[in-house]
Amino acid sequence: MFWSLGFLAATRLAPRAWKSVTNLDKPEHAAFQTLDPMLFGTEAIAEADVPAQAKAILDLREHFKVRRHRSMR
Repeated sequence: MFWSLGFLAATRLAPRAWKSVTNLDKPEHAAFQTLDPMLFGTEAIAEADVPAQAKAILDLREHFKVRRHRSMR
């Protein structure tokens, strides 16, 4: 629960940075949408959904990898 609250807070602190994945019209949104049950759900996450959500987190990390490396220069 705390992770999801922190994650959502971070997306709201930098909305321009997250625009590419939060925009419903972008193909990158699929990874973000996979996290919906974890971020917005009120029930426990089903064990069967955990691998897909873990993959979505890794996909988002990969999506932003170039931007992270650019900012470290």
